[in-house]
Formats: sequence, C-alpha cells, structure tokens
Amino acid sequence: GFETGYHNHAFEFERGEDFVKELMEKTDISWEADIFWLKAANLNVLDYLEQMKKYVYLLHIKEMAAEGVSAPNPVVGSGVVRAGEALAFGKRNGIEWAVLEVENLDMPEDEYLKKSFDFMNACI
Repeated sequence: GFETGYHNHAFEFERGEDFVKELMEKTDISWEADIFWLKAANLNVLDYLEQMKKYVYLLHIKEMAAEGVSAPNPVVGSGVVRAGEALAFGKRNGIEWAVLEVENLDMPEDEYLKKSFDFMNACI
C-alpha cells in the first residue's frame, strides 16, 4: 500500500523544541530521517535515531563538512554526520532504504557518486 512520511530539516528543533517527535507521536506517518539536518540542529545523530527508531522508514544521507551546512558536501563517510554508523543503525533495525542527496559538490559528480555509494554499500 501507499505510505506517507515526513522529511525533517533543522527548524523542527529550534528553541529546544522537538517537532519531529511531537509529529510522530500524534500522527500515523513515518519518518524520513535526514541525518544532515539532525547534525545541523546540533543533535547527536545516532542517539536521536535510536530514540526515534520505531518511526524511521528511510535514512536520508547527506554528508556535512566540519565547516558547516554551507560548505561543499564531502564524500559520504568523510564528514561529520557519522553516516557509516547511521547506515549500520539502519541495517540493524531493518530499514530498507537509504537515499543519497548532494547539493554542493567540489568534485565531478560521477567521482562523488562512486565514492559515496562505495562507502554506503560497504556499510550495509
């Protein structure tokens, strides 16, 4: 059947709030967990995923540089979002999908994608 879900950014956690948790507890939708924006919200990505694991149906993988959200996206696994551990979390918890996003490249697309998918596939 068809399933609806929610994809987070960082604004859901402004002012110490947790709109994602509130939404998941009050609705019957699933969560596409975007680890880039969890990190941007200064959350511990793995702790938060663990806390919210019953709602996660898809991992949204976008790598973040140590310089922050505006810097080019490093190859997955070489940044600060703990992508390898997030993918291992997904595997342990039966999550079937991990989707890669990249917006800001500092290398050719094909090189970025090959390196990132090689890393992601090695983790699962």
